[in-house]
Amino acid sequence: MKIETIEQVASIGNKATLVGGAAGGVAAFLESNAVGLLGVLVALFGVLVNVHFKRKAARLRVDLAELEKEEIRARIRLMNATGVPVIPVPADIARQVSTDFGELEAEQGK
Repeated sequence: MKIETIEQVASIGNKATLVGGAAGGVAAFLESNAVGLLGVLVALFGVLVNVHFKRKAARLRVDLAELEKEEIRARIRLMNATGVPVIPVPADIARQVSTDFGELEAEQGK
């Protein structure tokens, strides 16, 4: 899962917590034990979902940082071995670069 997706699920858990808390507050005002208990259960479920997915997102961020560190170390070892600098091309720039020679010939008027 992507970090953004995990954070969206955690956000849903946060909203469930708020709804459950609100239901518990309404139940306390109306003196309804069943609605109050249901509100507390929904709020507890929301907290558990929120905590679980926030921890999962944090672990994923740490794993990604470790992968980036290992990539940098590998690039440094390669540069030390060959003497040629290795510079990664960002993905957004790589998508913009066209290697179609047909477009090149069209621009030159051939």
